[in-house]
Amino acid sequence: VSDDGLRALAGLTALTSLDLCACGQVSDNGLHALANLTTLTSLNLQQCQQVSDDGLRALAGLTALTSL
Repeated sequence: VSDDGLRALAGLTALTSLDLCACGQVSDNGLHALANLTTLTSLNLQQCQQVSDDGLRALAGLTALTSL
């Protein structure tokens, strides 16, 4: 999965869980595309080396997240 793939998922507003473990092509830009997935309760970003604090800040509005 890449940032382009995450942009394609952005319209799936009922998505509740997303596992991106070891997706080396996912970066902060991709996480910005997920900012509208307000029903997301679980997001796995383990081993996503290109994700920084900036990308995580983009997820601050996802108040339903219980697992990150």
